[in-house]
Amino acid sequence: MDPFVVLDAGALDGRVPGDVVPLPAGTEKHLRTVLRRPDGSGVVLADGAGTTAVASLVADGARLAGEPAVTPAPRPALHVLQGLAKGRKVDEVVRVLTELGVDTITPVAGERSVKELAGPKREKTLARWRAVATAAAEQARRPHVPTIDEPGTVPEILARLDAAGGTSTVVVAHVGAEAGLAVALTDGLRDADEVVLAVGPEGGWTDAEVAAFVRAGTAVAHLGASVLRTEHAAAALVAVVSFRLGRMG
Repeated sequence: MDPFVVLDAGALDGRVPGDVVPLPAGTEKHLRTVLRRPDGSGVVLADGAGTTAVASLVADGARLAGEPAVTPAPRPALHVLQGLAKGRKVDEVVRVLTELGVDTITPVAGERSVKELAGPKREKTLARWRAVATAAAEQARRPHVPTIDEPGTVPEILARLDAAGGTSTVVVAHVGAEAGLAVALTDGLRDADEVVLAVGPEGGWTDAEVAAFVRAGTAVAHLGASVLRTEHAAAALVAVVSFRLGRMG
């Protein structure tokens, strides 16, 4: 199978067969040195926004072998609100959610979050998460790289969702919820523009945060009898919802 390489957004705009697309130095080194790909070897190029193109390696990049193709993003979009967790747990969340096809990941500074993002650390961490998402998209051969949104508190993110307009179905994972997913995932799930799934940090959402979600009209549901770790809960939730949306066949 030919390597799948994600380039910068817009890298394939206006390209036609025969064009040579430059490759980043790191990508070139990986293809040539690690994968030992010689000139003429096939490679699939992607811009991370749905456009892909079959190409072959040449001395100064990759030459397009055909017209770039556009893969529409699936609808409704899948958006995960992930509570900030200790260490690099969110790195793994970003990796797995990218492989599962999530479209947007928003880190949430929950009241029980230990990790804080501020100043230079904030930008460095966001850059790392975006790099993780790009690498995971290459591994999964996804033409769409998910957006890693700016972090915010629950009230801030609820305000963003409200300002975005459109129709969205929001489901909040909460251990103390009375209803399970079967109740929260209504028959109209596929009619929304976006399905938003919220998973808290270690210790979960506080009562005040759950109340804020409920006031905004969201559904609150538990994920069954087992209490999942924060870095596992989003993947489990996304898998169930993806199946219900027909994304997993």
